[in-house]
Amino acid sequence: MSAARQLRAQNRLVKSLQEDVRNSWVTFRICDAYVPEPVQILMELHGKDQLQGKVIDLSEAGIQEEAFAVIEVQELSQPVVVPIKHIKEKTL
Repeated sequence: MSAARQLRAQNRLVKSLQEDVRNSWVTFRICDAYVPEPVQILMELHGKDQLQGKVIDLSEAGIQEEAFAVIEVQELSQPVVVPIKHIKEKTL
């Protein structure tokens, strides 16, 4: 099949897909979005959610309010760095 013919076939497919999915509920992964940025989507959906983890290290800041905690969160692949003034000790 020639390149021009393939392009026409792809254009027809795209047009039929556009017509078929308009007003349909769909699913997609956040990482596949272009607008808004995936980080913005996560902040709007979950920015106020609370995580819990174990403090594994502290920065060596002179003033406690300026210190940071390195926190291991089980569900995340790398530790999170959070200002100490924003963490709360877990109560049982």
